[in-house]
Amino acid sequence: MNTAVETYINGLFTNLPSTAELERARRELLQMSEDKYEELIAAGVSPNEATGRVITEFGNLDELADALGIRQALDDAGDAETIPVVGREEAERSLRESRNTGILIGGGVFIIMLAIAGFAWLGGGNEYVWAQAGLFAIIAIAIGMFIVSAFVQPTASRFSNHEIMLDPRTKDEYKLRGERSNWKFATGLVTGIGLLVLALVPTVVLREADSYHSAGAAFLAVAGLGVAVLIVNGVSRGGLTTLIESGPPKPEDKIEERTDTRIGLVASVYWPFMVMIYLAWSFIWSAWHISWILFPIAGVGFAVVATSMYAVANWKRTNA
Repeated sequence: MNTAVETYINGLFTNLPSTAELERARRELLQMSEDKYEELIAAGVSPNEATGRVITEFGNLDELADALGIRQALDDAGDAETIPVVGREEAERSLRESRNTGILIGGGVFIIMLAIAGFAWLGGGNEYVWAQAGLFAIIAIAIGMFIVSAFVQPTASRFSNHEIMLDPRTKDEYKLRGERSNWKFATGLVTGIGLLVLALVPTVVLREADSYHSAGAAFLAVAGLGVAVLIVNGVSRGGLTTLIESGPPKPEDKIEERTDTRIGLVASVYWPFMVMIYLAWSFIWSAWHISWILFPIAGVGFAVVATSMYAVANWKRTNA
């Protein structure tokens, strides 16, 4: 394919929504342009002249809309706000921001779980004043990490808010990268989930040895690492998905964004509340040996709530 023709054709679709229908039309038009270009070259036309003829024949998307079956999509996009197009430099910056965000959030969760595990291993109790002070200091540090994570992804936020988008050619490159990195994402999932399952092993073994405090501490430490791996893996993958799906917002995007916002609001209340219950239960009743069980139960409960909310959103999107 002639690079100039490919760039021109891709540019015709730059500010159009990223839908399967328009993607099909883009690829079809690219194939038609390539066939015409090769036909002209075979007929002895110079590359420059062939390029000009192809662009002249296929360069007006409005004239080709009916033939490509995208008239309605083109008309609907006509009133849409033009979104600035960016390239690989901004995309790589966005990916770095997503990775850093995942590390901050996952690291914050891990050090909280590790601090609680250490306190549980000591057996809790009011006699460990220095340990209590250390626990709350670490929680404060983790909260700081969470807050910072919200401000370290300006470029990624612009992509997710549909303020900027990738040009079609660069987007195709990241789609291919996404397909090639599926194994990496799957490995992260298996590792994180595996750690969550393995967290039960030392718990059972240590409880059999009547080491209840150590059992709770071991569970929290290993499970915390598993959660951190899942968060880093998920946020990094989400950053790549955001690039691939960048473009003018689609109607279903609004439903998904509202659902994500609602789940985020629920999580912002739910998890601090669970931590408060855990600390109150542990401190007031000296239940460090058993209070850790609250977290797996809370995790399952939140998963049920989040899954239900996504199911409702998918139903609304399907029946919209």
